[in-house]
This record gives sequence, C-alpha cells and structure tokens, in this order.
Amino acid sequence: MPSVSPNKAGACPDGVAAIWTVRNARDVLPLSLGAVRRLVPAPSRIALHDDGSDDGTPELAARESAAMEIVRLPASKGPSRGRNLAIESAPERYVLLLDGDASPEPGALRELMAAARRAAAAVTLPRVLTQDGFLQHGPAHMSWAALPRFRGWWGEPATAREGAGYSAGGATAMLIDRRFLPEGVLFDEDFGLRLEDADFLYRVALAGGRVAFAPRAAVIHLNPGLEDERAAGVAYPAQKMALQSRNRRLLALKSFAALTLILTLPLQFAVEIVTAALAAREGVLGAYASGWIQTLRALPSALRARRRIQAGRRVGDRSLLTADLPSFRPSVLSRMRPW
Repeated sequence: MPSVSPNKAGACPDGVAAIWTVRNARDVLPLSLGAVRRLVPAPSRIALHDDGSDDGTPELAARESAAMEIVRLPASKGPSRGRNLAIESAPERYVLLLDGDASPEPGALRELMAAARRAAAAVTLPRVLTQDGFLQHGPAHMSWAALPRFRGWWGEPATAREGAGYSAGGATAMLIDRRFLPEGVLFDEDFGLRLEDADFLYRVALAGGRVAFAPRAAVIHLNPGLEDERAAGVAYPAQKMALQSRNRRLLALKSFAALTLILTLPLQFAVEIVTAALAAREGVLGAYASGWIQTLRALPSALRARRRIQAGRRVGDRSLLTADLPSFRPSVLSRMRPW
C-alpha cells in the first residue's frame, strides 16, 4: 500500500483527545470513563458527543467529570455525526474514538499509539473482548460480498498480527491519526447504524490511508447483550435487517470500482437470496423490503458520493478485498445452519 503524505493536520500538537459518541449510555458510561482515567499516557482532553440521549447520559457525564467537554447534538442520527465532529474539530493530532460501552485497558492507548507510529497509520484498531474475556473481534478485511471478514471473531483464535493493510473493522474503539487520515474521508452520516464503521475504514484504505492493528491494545466491550449473542440467543431485529442490507448495497455502490461491481453481480445476487431467506425465516421480510426501498431512495446521494470516492481512489479493490467468506454473528449462524 502506498505511503500517505501528511495532510493539513500535520501541524497539530501530538496530544490525544478521548471522545465518546453516545446515545443512552447511562448504565455503562461511568465504567468507560473510569477506564479512560486509568489510561497511560493520559489523554490531554476528554469530551462527550451526545447523540440525542433521553436517559440523562450527558447530565451524568457532567457530574462524573467536571473536565469533560459535552456537546449535545440536536437529534439522534446515529454515531457518525458525533465521530465526524470529533475528527474535524479536534486540535490534537490523535483522536481516540470510543463508544459509550468501550472500556480500554490501562496500556491500550500506549499500544495503539506505538502501532500507529510504526505503521504511519491513519486508523489503528485494538483487540475487542467481551466482559468475560472472550475475543469478540480483531481487525478485518472487506470481502467481495461487501461485508467484513474479521481476523479473530467471537472466540475464534486471533489470526491478525500487528501491522497495516486491513480494510474494515469495528468502531467500539479506534485511534485516528489526523495527520495521516486522507483528506475528506469521514464517516457517512446517512448510514446511521450498521456497517458505518466498515464503510469508513474501507474508504480510508481506498484513499491510500493505512488501517493498522495493535494486538496488545485490548478494549472490553461492556455491551450486556454480548453474552446472549455468543450463546446464539439473540433474535434478528427488523431494524438491523433493513439497515444492514441497505448499507451493504450502498457500500458496494459507492466504493467498489465499476469492474468490481460487474464481476461480483452473481455474488451480490446470492447474498440477496440468502438475506431474503433469513428475513423470511425470522419474520422480518417486511424489513428486508423496507431496506430495498431505503436503498432506492438513497441512490442519488450515493451516486454523488461515488463520484467523489472514485476520484480520490489511490488503491485498487483487488489489494483490499478478500475472497474469504464474510463474518457472521453467532446468532445469525445458528439460524442459517438448519439450511
């Protein structure tokens, strides 16, 4: 992957801002804040971007930390707007983006920064663990199906080593080096939830930015639903079906080269058949249809974004995509096995 010339953020100081983007995280935010207080080195600034919470999260944050900067976003549109604000407005070189249920271990920031510097990475990802110590996921490569293939996934052995060259991943926590982030590459605020992180990371890699992994940087994911997910006991929600199917299509449409889109048409068709069958099995076929309607409505803006993305392309799809099957959550696999 080619090196990236430092962008206009190159003159910013080398401090680290730890910034949460949250919605209704009252139950877990104090634990996350406590973990950030124990980080070495300590962040030079902490902030919370609240995405329309109605459970008192920003008020709790203000009581927990008088030093925390709190920005109240007017209405909930998903985490991307708060993350973009964190990246664009920070005077610091480094921005540690955190979900409200992310609890980094004390040495995580040191390991993330060291790996980022060694790789000259725009984004560096940690190892994400469940509360009982199981691996939830490592970094990922984007698959030809426009879904991420994680390297280490839900208790599987971690197969990723330190280094760059990844093209997808999760956003529970990630370190942004603004100096090496390709100019104009931000989270897509129209994605809402589902695949917004993989979409962002693929576009970072497509524009020539390095996506790295720091295996010794561990972050605990405090989401209480993860234990049920690992036991395959979580139902497939209708909203997830609509948003994930829509965003998968839009990701491919925006970012894949024309030849890639043509060559993967049979694969995309197969994914649609499997997704529709899963939706029917789970009783959310209406949500799958809603995802198609949302896809069609988003086409004009997606095509405009495609022109910008393809104009800024520095890397070919072939070097970023993997032929491995995408990663599916245990709850999804358990529903697919009887087929």
